[in-house]
Amino acid sequence: PAEAGTAHHLFMQFCDFSEAEKPGGVERELARLAARGILSEKQAAAVKIPRIEAFFASELYCGLMKNAKVRREFKFSVLVPASRYFPAAESEPEENVLLQGVIDCLIETEDGYVILDFKTDRGCTEGELIEKYAKQLKIYTDAFSANYHLTAKTPYIYSFSLKKAIAVPMKSPESYDE
Repeated sequence: PAEAGTAHHLFMQFCDFSEAEKPGGVERELARLAARGILSEKQAAAVKIPRIEAFFASELYCGLMKNAKVRREFKFSVLVPASRYFPAAESEPEENVLLQGVIDCLIETEDGYVILDFKTDRGCTEGELIEKYAKQLKIYTDAFSANYHLTAKTPYIYSFSLKKAIAVPMKSPESYDE
């Protein structure tokens, strides 16, 4: 499962979206990436073509991403108060931690940025995916907003297994641990 997840992420990182969205485009892009050595034969075989095709046919892609500026594998790092994410650090108010991460897709819209995280988890419901990844996306959203002084809107998970985009409601980081 981890290797399939890596393969799907590599495909989404390096594929040409404008080619992949065309009929038969995912298969052609998969062959191109394998021929260039970006994906190994084993990784290319692990990519589930119908799941990727569903993404390029989705409302998220067609309605939000297709004509937007999209940055893939957007790396960030930011210093934040440790107490924000680690309640045990409340006694050390000046203690900071360095948060680093990589946003799968950062989508620029007219009224802010949307963070999109790809997931390949199998056997998870929509609710389970939100529960499992909401804190991560809250941290990414907060870090992006704080570091770049730009508005980050509601983030999304795109589940390749469920073939759907899932809006992730934002709460305070502590409430995810309750």
